[in-house]
Amino acid sequence: MAVLDHVPTLLLGRRSEVLARNGLLREALGWPAEPGASFVRWLFLDPAACERITNWADFAASAVGALRYEIGRRPDDRHLAALIHELRHGDPDGGTINGSPSGPRSPNTLPIPSLGR
Repeated sequence: MAVLDHVPTLLLGRRSEVLARNGLLREALGWPAEPGASFVRWLFLDPAACERITNWADFAASAVGALRYEIGRRPDDRHLAALIHELRHGDPDGGTINGSPSGPRSPNTLPIPSLGR
């Protein structure tokens, strides 16, 4: 990860749990992203995520695509199914995860205050 210290870096597991991240990512997201935390829970259930990520809909589409891919590969994964159920019913936007496209539409962008962006 040290090689990537000049860009916000996040490594996620198959259920979107944080495996590793760098300091620049914490700064860009304004969220600690501690190992084991769920990126998609933060993305869909914390209003700060939508405020912080300029192109939130693109991040959401990428996340939904990844969840669809994983549940397709592992349809018997009860933890993943429970996470998807939680996101479907806890989404304050009323269904973003249900109707979101399955892939990104543009490069993901994040504000990074220390870099003047």
